[in-house]
Amino acid sequence: MFALRNLRNIVQHQGDIPPLEAVLKYKAYAEDFFKDVSTSIFGVRYEELFLSALIEDEKLREKLCDAQKAFESADYRQCVILSDEAVVSATFEQADIIGTAGVLTRHWGASEEFIKVISSDYGERYREKDFYEFAKDMSRALAQLGQASTAMQFLGEHRADFLRHRRIMERLASLSNDELKNAAEFSLDFATNLILKWQEEGMFKEEE
Repeated sequence: MFALRNLRNIVQHQGDIPPLEAVLKYKAYAEDFFKDVSTSIFGVRYEELFLSALIEDEKLREKLCDAQKAFESADYRQCVILSDEAVVSATFEQADIIGTAGVLTRHWGASEEFIKVISSDYGERYREKDFYEFAKDMSRALAQLGQASTAMQFLGEHRADFLRHRRIMERLASLSNDELKNAAEFSLDFATNLILKWQEEGMFKEEE
């Protein structure tokens, strides 16, 4: 490793390009060193060293580790399904993105009229009216619309990736083997990066 550092310094500061043989030699040394450190210092086998290991929530981490293993075993369709399950679990269970979005909707910019209409008991005041069921449905629909519009903000820079992932899910049964591999790699990366983003933002519930 010291020899590799010296070689890197020569490349950076003197512009000398090493021969291919030296590159291959040090590449093998670096890989062996990294594998040894990963096992002996961090207690994680190199083959099991996935980005998903950084996820703190045990349920989500296991789900994405299973997705990674499915990808490694070329079970690409299962990899996509497990990645999607991790995103769904993170959204509605571990992080409750929709509920949090509803809180923000009520707090920022929502008028008193809107808050009144989306309240859970709004429809009950019309129980004796012919449009009772309609009032309840409209109240729930408006609440869901407000939550959905706010929830999209939690995707941040992953909005376009989310749409691509959903298209993959819709076409999953008809994808060819080559398309499946690319789709699985994309969906796994999307799910992992999105969950890590939410983790960094403190969106997940603390375990009791």
